[in-house]
Amino acid sequence: MTKPNSLFINYITVKGILFNITTSYAGGSSDLERKYAGNDAAEYEELSPEIKKAIFERTGKQIPFWNLLGIELVELKKGWSRLRLPFAGKLANAGGIAHGGAVFSAADSAVGTALVSIAAENESISTIEMKINYIKVFGQGDIYAEAFIVHKGKNTALGEVEVTDDRGNLVAKATATYAVIKRK
Repeated sequence: MTKPNSLFINYITVKGILFNITTSYAGGSSDLERKYAGNDAAEYEELSPEIKKAIFERTGKQIPFWNLLGIELVELKKGWSRLRLPFAGKLANAGGIAHGGAVFSAADSAVGTALVSIAAENESISTIEMKINYIKVFGQGDIYAEAFIVHKGKNTALGEVEVTDDRGNLVAKATATYAVIKRK
């Protein structure tokens, strides 16, 4: 039997992210605290040039919604992506700042692109749930949505994304769950 108020601390690193897993048995609580090793794309494995080129071409030509908003794929690695969305008047709400839906769309697109980079050839993906916290308004310059896949299973995947402005200020943070659908 474990003594009350026992504390166990373990550290693991997954894709360059240090996880500090602290478990306390007295109150039955569990805390998972993630500490970033930095927003360094170098921590992620490169895609083959053929796959990378195919994804860049597809996102540039075959996603009309991206073209409508002005979303551009900037960088891509296995399970990681970085997209750019420049501010434009068409993205503004009545107050003259970007509509939350534009920021949300960039965040969702970044997680989806990160997931596509590790999906099997016979898999399609679709967002089934997403939660976003808006931190700062965006009304000029560019925003960048940097996403990584936390978990990819047989039927679902979980991704996280941070949206920053061109000065590195946090604009929004989100988590997204995707369906992973096998095509026949």
